[in-house]
Order: sequence, then structure tokens, then C-alpha cells
Amino acid sequence: MFKFFQNLFTNNKTKIPLFWVYFNYQYYKKFGKNGSCQLSVHPMFKDDKHIKETLNNLVDYIRDEYNVDEF
Repeated sequence: MFKFFQNLFTNNKTKIPLFWVYFNYQYYKKFGKNGSCQLSVHPMFKDDKHIKETLNNLVDYIRDEYNVDEF
């Protein structure tokens, strides 16, 4: 099953995503924004605190500036 998703998300291993953001809308509605997003970063960048902080700020900006109920 993992190989299926790996081929699907990487366009048969021709494109490699640098990061993924998973947004759990039900968790967001029930508990608020803390913990409602999960960030997955490419292994090359996993220890870079600046990249993680920047991505977290981007996610917070999107949640604060846009109405996620409309999506």
C-alpha cells in the first residue's frame, strides 16, 4: 500500500514533495488550532528549525486570515 501512495504522490517518483501539511478539520472545530495540523518535511530538512518555524507560521497565517469553514 505504501508503494502505491509513494508512486501516486511523487508522480511515479519523478517529483519529490518538500513538505506536506495535513489539516484535521474535525480536530480544529473541537479543540482549536493547536495540534490541528501535522507537518511532514523532506528528510533533508527534518532538523532545520527555521524551515519548521516558517511553515508553522504559514499555516497559522492561513488559519487566521482565511475562513477555513468555507473550504
